[in-house]
Amino acid sequence: MAKEHTYIMQEAACNAVDYLRRAARANDLTKTQMAHIAGVSTPTLDRRFEDGDLRLSQFLKLAAAAGVKPSDAIKLCDDAVATYNQSAKALADKEVRDEHGA
Repeated sequence: MAKEHTYIMQEAACNAVDYLRRAARANDLTKTQMAHIAGVSTPTLDRRFEDGDLRLSQFLKLAAAAGVKPSDAIKLCDDAVATYNQSAKALADKEVRDEHGA
């Protein structure tokens, strides 16, 4: 179950980061410009885009540069996080039932 949760959270992050990447590209920002804004090298930014793992400060800077609200990108995570929370609750409930022999 832990692998599934990790996957769900990773997908959520990737969705938000990909939204920012696409918005930046739509506003004619090059990878080099995006990397400069984020304060990293272009290869590092490429890896972070691929992994969906930006630091919050980088995420916010890129959102501002792309002309989008960070909350719009984060909204893409809502379903994945809700799924994660439901799965975690179901697992916890099952463990409690198993402990009590129910």
